[in-house]
Amino acid sequence: MRYKSVAAAAAACGILMAASCGFAAPKHAPEGLKIPVMAFDDDEAWLFWNRPADGDDVAYYNVYRDGALVGSTKTLQTIGDESIASFREKNDKLCGNLLIKHSFHVDGLKASKEYRFTVRAVGHDGKESADSNAVVQMTSAAPMIVNAVDAGAVGDGKTVNTAALQAAIDNLPKGGVLEIPAGVFVSGSLKLRSDMTLQLDRGAVLKGSLNADDYSLAQYTPKGFDGLLNAEAIENVRITGEGTIDGSGWKQDMNGYMRRPDSRDEHGVRESGLLAWTQSEKLISQGDTDWQSWYSKRGISIVMKNVKNLYIGGITLTNPPMHMMTLFKVHHVTVNNVRVLTYNCNNGDGLGFTGSDLIVSNSYFDCGDDAVVFKAGTGAVAAADKGRIVSGAHIFNNYVRHAHGGVVFGSQTAAGIHDVLAEDNVYNHTDVGLRCKTTKGMGGGAWNIHFRNNVMKDMGRQAFIFTTKYRDAYTTDKMIKKDFGGVPDGCFHDILVENCNVYGARRAAIEVYGTENVKHHDITFKNVHFLNTMPVSIENGERINIGKDVTFGFAD
Repeated sequence: MRYKSVAAAAAACGILMAASCGFAAPKHAPEGLKIPVMAFDDDEAWLFWNRPADGDDVAYYNVYRDGALVGSTKTLQTIGDESIASFREKNDKLCGNLLIKHSFHVDGLKASKEYRFTVRAVGHDGKESADSNAVVQMTSAAPMIVNAVDAGAVGDGKTVNTAALQAAIDNLPKGGVLEIPAGVFVSGSLKLRSDMTLQLDRGAVLKGSLNADDYSLAQYTPKGFDGLLNAEAIENVRITGEGTIDGSGWKQDMNGYMRRPDSRDEHGVRESGLLAWTQSEKLISQGDTDWQSWYSKRGISIVMKNVKNLYIGGITLTNPPMHMMTLFKVHHVTVNNVRVLTYNCNNGDGLGFTGSDLIVSNSYFDCGDDAVVFKAGTGAVAAADKGRIVSGAHIFNNYVRHAHGGVVFGSQTAAGIHDVLAEDNVYNHTDVGLRCKTTKGMGGGAWNIHFRNNVMKDMGRQAFIFTTKYRDAYTTDKMIKKDFGGVPDGCFHDILVENCNVYGARRAAIEVYGTENVKHHDITFKNVHFLNTMPVSIENGERINIGKDVTFGFAD
């Protein structure tokens, strides 16, 4: 059905959600209040709690410290806040009553002091709920701070500081902070250690050297070049501040975006690449002349392996030669209030994750590939490796601009990905909002996925996709037969999508494509509203449940 205006279409399709009558005080006190591992230091702490039950009338939250009000979620505190608020101002009807903020930053605390925090929900009538559960937190002791300049580093944008910075890291006392002050500090591969903080001050840039010889090879990655920041088998690490980590991967275009190579061959990478080219050039000079081989060995800017207790917050991450962050077999991780800028880097994933207990919150992603992508390995070997299993992730209050997928499962699905909640996010000009992709013979899949209270606008492809026909340039039939080990096809099942609004998708609103051997199944849509999308497409799917409260329409 076609409507004469966006407002009429929104109202008819249910997109204009309750915004006027019948408001009352919230029925429930907030639940699940916590301070994640490493999400505090000597003078600040981050509070997170669960979104309210459906139908609970919450306008915002008040936060209390030792019984005294210290602020509310009405205040814009994060990178994600600012982007979502700007989007909501321009798309109020599309957002409706979705996109509730459920986190808060408390600062001005004293070192080595215990604090008690609670949260109360506030209804549209101004009445508060009862207190949430209480969280008691002892702040850390005031740390020893080592300034990078005092350690011999030079922030002139020319000097290569790898040796000075690595020595400073190696000599930090337990719980110490390496402070990068304002300036441009060039470096090659650095190795982080346990019980430390890397702090980038406002105006500080840790910038990747353009010399391929400044990067280690295959120590932290299975093949090819290691990252600018690397870690393996460590714990209790924080990367914080208001500065920037710049991978120096690609030249920029006139709009400040990274330049994607005109064609993925030697000429295109040479013309558009910076470190992406010098690393490729080194491999070619050593006889690695096959494009699929040398091009896949570009560096990932941040590589973490077998790391436990990690917090990344406040910083800007930009311009990797390939992916921005790869976190492999990591546990208890929070990526909060960061800006990830990899558009239009080829293969520029924002965050690739394997492990457990991940929080991604309050952040801005503008990516040349997937924004947040879960990877569980390929084939029989990965399927048998319990360390490859991905479990327990919460993704909320983020704004995703360009990306191939907003929240992505696969294509590496062999060991399985499960128990993921994505809510209160905006996907704007993203190719796909929820992207589930695997390949024949990959194995595993994803299940127990809950995608709710999200808003999508102007999707470049599908709004939602669950497919077994994904291929990239590196996945060939020969590779599948040789390396995947003959495991069954991957399967996406037991997935719930609810309370979402979608305005515009160039391809199918929902696409399901399984195989005759393995059909994707038990995927349910409830209270999801589509405007200006293509029809639903289902092939080899079972129990794809599209509820009566799911609506479709078109606006002129």
